[in-house]
Amino acid sequence: MQTLHPEHFDHGLILAQTAQPGLDVPEETTPDALTHRLGLLGGQMLVDVLRNGLFIPPLKEAGWYGGSGGPVDHAEKITPAHRHVDFSTATAQDILTRHHVLGDLWTILPNGERVIFNKISTHSSGHGKPGLFVRDDSQNPAIRTADGQVLEIQSSTCAGGKKGKGNAHLRRILAS
Repeated sequence: MQTLHPEHFDHGLILAQTAQPGLDVPEETTPDALTHRLGLLGGQMLVDVLRNGLFIPPLKEAGWYGGSGGPVDHAEKITPAHRHVDFSTATAQDILTRHHVLGDLWTILPNGERVIFNKISTHSSGHGKPGLFVRDDSQNPAIRTADGQVLEIQSSTCAGGKKGKGNAHLRRILAS
């Protein structure tokens, strides 16, 4: 919990903060699960601040993180560009993590159309140029990543199409 600063966002005095070293957030945590967890924790922290009168002057700084040597920069705002997949640089872990955290990812096909990846799963490793391709052993298109991994596109959406129904169209484009 912190006070409001008269001129700057997120620059107030910290009245309460989680204990050091902060929260442990498991890698598989979804944004919804984290929001729920932080909501419960923040609600309890607010109750504690009110019960203990920590908002009554003279105010006492309770923050430990600012002096911890950790990064204090603000995270950048998430934009649609963060959901874009660049096959020349994106690793399998990068794609899967961004898909897990941000949701649907997208790229531009060779014909200029945009495709959205609704559901992606791991498949195997493979050799070849990074990018989209059609595997011989599957109906689903695939992504070969910069680190040589192959991800299966289980559902996609192509421009003007129904959500999750783009794989057939994507296969046709990739086959041509």
